[in-house]
Amino acid sequence: MVNGVWAQEALKRWEEKRDAKSELLASRPQLGYYEQIVWEAFQVLHSAREYNMGGPQKLRISEALIYMKEIGLKTDDGLILVLAMDDTWMEYYVKKHGPKKGK
Repeated sequence: MVNGVWAQEALKRWEEKRDAKSELLASRPQLGYYEQIVWEAFQVLHSAREYNMGGPQKLRISEALIYMKEIGLKTDDGLILVLAMDDTWMEYYVKKHGPKKGK
């Protein structure tokens, strides 16, 4: 029964990947209250990120400021942290996908 063996092997590989992800999530650092709010702000802003032919665009400062004021986050520290997260994400994206080449 080839299909049964294949299914068992596929299930075994899936479980190994799931367990590895669970270990990684369990070992992540716990964020404080303020850091959690800043992280969530980044996630919301990131989900609305604009893309064009050149790939993802940096978060707009104006949108970040408006969002932070709406949720009551101190804009000076929060903005610096969100923009630092954005810079880190953009660097990761370029390393993973490479820079977009022009014509």
